[in-house]
This record gives sequence, C-alpha cells and structure tokens, in this order.
Amino acid sequence: RQAKVAELKEDILSNYLRVRSKMNVAVVETHHGKCTGCEMTLPSQFYNEVQKGQDVYNCPNCHRILIIVLKD
Repeated sequence: RQAKVAELKEDILSNYLRVRSKMNVAVVETHHGKCTGCEMTLPSQFYNEVQKGQDVYNCPNCHRILIIVLKD
C-alpha cells in the first residue's frame, strides 16, 4: 500500500484522505449512470466525463471518488 501511495500525486492523495476520513468507503464504481455509494443518478454530461477517465471525479452528492470498471 505504501508503494502505491507514493505513486499518487499529492492533490489526489489529499482528496482520497479527505473523503476516507468522512466515509467508510472512499472509492466507488459507477453503474448505469449512478454512483454506487449513494445511488444518485449522475448528470449525463458529468457521467460522460467520468467515463473518459481523464481526471479524478467526485460524486456531487456523497463526494466519493468515482471510477469506471471496464468489463471484458
């Protein structure tokens, strides 16, 4: 874990630690346009940006970090 933490940019690590201090789970998947942490339907354009994976995005409702899991 420490090796992976060392690879993270400082702002991303700070974001993760902030969310983790408030939530039991800090990183959640999106599924069918929803945050699986709070079940909020994400705005369409926002969800499209999350799918591109070019940045780190937080759910606008619960603030958890959102990821897309690509299934083969």
